[in-house]
Amino acid sequence: MQAPDSRRNTGRVVAYCVIAAAAVIAVRNATVYPAIAGYDAQEAIDYAEGLVRDGRLPEATGSYYTPPGFFAVGGVGIELGERLELDHPERVGQVVNALAAVGTMLLLLALVRLLWPGREVLHIAAIVFFAVCPVVMKSAAMFHPEPLSMLLSTAAVVLAARILVRSDYRLRVALALGVTLGLAQLVRAWTLWTVGVVVLVLVVAAVTRPRDRGSLLRVVAAVAVVAILVPSPWYAHQLSRYDSALFGQPHPEEPVWSRRPLGFFVGSGLPEVMTEPYRPSFSRQFLPIAYTETWGDYFGVWRWIPGGDPPSDSVRRQLQRMAILGLPFTLVAVAGWLALLALALRRPGRFAERQLVALLPLAALAGAVYFGTAYPTPDGDTVKGSFMLTAVPAWAACFGFAFDGLVWRFRRLSPVLLTVFAVLALFCVPFLFAVAER
Repeated sequence: MQAPDSRRNTGRVVAYCVIAAAAVIAVRNATVYPAIAGYDAQEAIDYAEGLVRDGRLPEATGSYYTPPGFFAVGGVGIELGERLELDHPERVGQVVNALAAVGTMLLLLALVRLLWPGREVLHIAAIVFFAVCPVVMKSAAMFHPEPLSMLLSTAAVVLAARILVRSDYRLRVALALGVTLGLAQLVRAWTLWTVGVVVLVLVVAAVTRPRDRGSLLRVVAAVAVVAILVPSPWYAHQLSRYDSALFGQPHPEEPVWSRRPLGFFVGSGLPEVMTEPYRPSFSRQFLPIAYTETWGDYFGVWRWIPGGDPPSDSVRRQLQRMAILGLPFTLVAVAGWLALLALALRRPGRFAERQLVALLPLAALAGAVYFGTAYPTPDGDTVKGSFMLTAVPAWAACFGFAFDGLVWRFRRLSPVLLTVFAVLALFCVPFLFAVAER
């Protein structure tokens, strides 16, 4: 159902206000959050400095298995920060990540407008979900590759959706999509999930659109070739030195399916996921770690410092509150995701572009489960929420889809639903602000 012009204009103003507020918080965080407190911070800084100053890649040390895309940008940022005589020159790289998160929000808005035009409630709900999800703001404050990979991944999804929605099969558009997917792989290996989803959805569209089949197959060929060629020098470099082009670290010798107990896959972590949502609780269970790291600070990089003592009482209360607040957002997002998946399976030829949103969370979950299983660690370090950051825009779109459906289905209760949603989002806001000292 199309919204009236006045409601549409109001919705756009609200969406842009949310993005502007998130931008202020993200940039502010990047200027106060200690870079050294982030995920693998010292490894990232050393990589960036060595790459730009000495023109060398790390050899079997630190983050050597990570592509150099972000570190090239971050290294240039450090050089610029030193020339500006900043006390912490790595702040420039952190601000780049903050801007990458803001750019992703703008791309998310463009995506949901493409897929669901005129559904202003859906658009606002998706933007708010993305803005209040703590894993986004945490990663955006760090000196780390994830926000840039999220930006490129989302840009690729938007380009693919544009091809399908507008039947724009021009070669230059296909090449732009292929280059974007290739550049994404030069930032983080997790973006291979996006490559697989984009190519699969384009192939499904070619199968289900007989009139456009030839044009779509040419698009698929162009996208696949370019997406392989762009990162190929990096993969060749890794294969020439290590066992794997993607993650050259040694892994246990036993088969991958026997490296984790059954509890890793099915453990709920209850009640600790609500009462003690921080390390080392449920350290061998996938979903509780992924959830509390997404909607809190399981690994202690934002509000507390892991060590001999647990978080203070005030911090524990913050973490417990976020674990509770994240639950309704997560449940609605999962409902939207399952609904979109069901539609994709029942009618793959109808609204094929929406399959991009339906399949990306599935691919990210599968990839994260495999990675956490293939490379098991006692503390669950290979189950960081940031590993699935590229799927957060898709989860946001799923949330918007489900929430919009609830508002239309229960029209008389829509003011209540909107009010509850707004209040829950506002309660999340204090946790989004980084503290200079933890």
